[in-house]
Amino acid sequence: MINSMISEEFIGRFGISYKDEKTVYAYDEITHGLYELQLDFRKVNLVIPSKYIPQNMNNRFRGISKNGNEIILIPTFLDSEWIFYNLEEKIVRYQSLVKDKIRISDVVTIGKTLFLIPSDIYNPIVIVSYENEKKVNIYNDWFDNDELKPEICDIWGASFYDHIIVFPIINSKQTVYIKNNEITIVENKIPYPILSVCIYENNIWILPVSGEKIYSVDFKGDIVEEIKLSIEGMNISASDFIRIIVTEENVFLLPTQGKNILVYQYKENQIVQLKEEGTCLPGKLFVPSDITYWDYIIENKVMHLLPSGVRLKSIDLISLKNIEYTLQYGDNIDSDVYWKMITTVQRNYIFNENEERDSDLNEFLEFLDHLFIDSSKKASLKNGRKIWNSIW
Repeated sequence: MINSMISEEFIGRFGISYKDEKTVYAYDEITHGLYELQLDFRKVNLVIPSKYIPQNMNNRFRGISKNGNEIILIPTFLDSEWIFYNLEEKIVRYQSLVKDKIRISDVVTIGKTLFLIPSDIYNPIVIVSYENEKKVNIYNDWFDNDELKPEICDIWGASFYDHIIVFPIINSKQTVYIKNNEITIVENKIPYPILSVCIYENNIWILPVSGEKIYSVDFKGDIVEEIKLSIEGMNISASDFIRIIVTEENVFLLPTQGKNILVYQYKENQIVQLKEEGTCLPGKLFVPSDITYWDYIIENKVMHLLPSGVRLKSIDLISLKNIEYTLQYGDNIDSDVYWKMITTVQRNYIFNENEERDSDLNEFLEFLDHLFIDSSKKASLKNGRKIWNSIW
């Protein structure tokens, strides 16, 4: 385990991102700030400090987009204030484009159009067009299957290829397609309910909630291919994974915490594991997460898995050679500033009246002890460097 407070490297939890040419804009769920990630230089700069971003745990941001010179942060509830940041003037403004309290789970940007994916079957699908003066289309009655059980209604993990968007209704066998603003619901002929989907060309790959296989289906829901999750006779459960990602060469399965990434190689017709090199801990009492990797960027045949409590991992899509990179602080933020924000989050997590969890004095004292020990180690390290530099 690596303590990033001592190593002075940036370890965030990037849940959503937007890539614009050479720059990646990512929202850090730890400090609630918007950051600029330069992949070539592996540096992180602060774009919008957390003090300009509302910190409501029940209304986190679900998507990032860009229109002209403005970066846009889109919240879970669309009637809340959206955040617009002008990159040239460095000015933040707030505006809500939707009056109804609609809850979303994801945002897909295709050209000048935003597709706002609902959080469940009871919320509308919203499409915002920037080419038509921010015209908003709301599709209220897109789901009309009364036979689906009420507890099976959640939606997350939208995927798109070309101009086709697909997302699953979690724990059902149904996928929803959006093409040319037309919505189609398909019942897939697979044995287990769906957890995650990813579209590539004419096939949709499905990670089920259980079982020992992943499936490729066509747009009618018929199985095109099924792959058994097995390595050297060892069967692997689909329930060990949280997301499926499909590229031209491979199918990736992103794991739950403590598991390895699984890769199905098309040409070799084999499954391999990519071992996790090292976990970096932002702090012992940090807000917990079961996800090691989630968001990603693909460019030049390399997939970059963005930090989510671990280091940036870059995977060559041809050779599968993977390297974990240390992210350095940029020009406008350093380790001390970032850790002040993290300490605030940790403290609020322990005693947050709005959170339904138990905290006690022992936990608080443990937090203080942890904070003191790490601060002492960091101070000793800096003093050691000063002594060494003065000698030489």
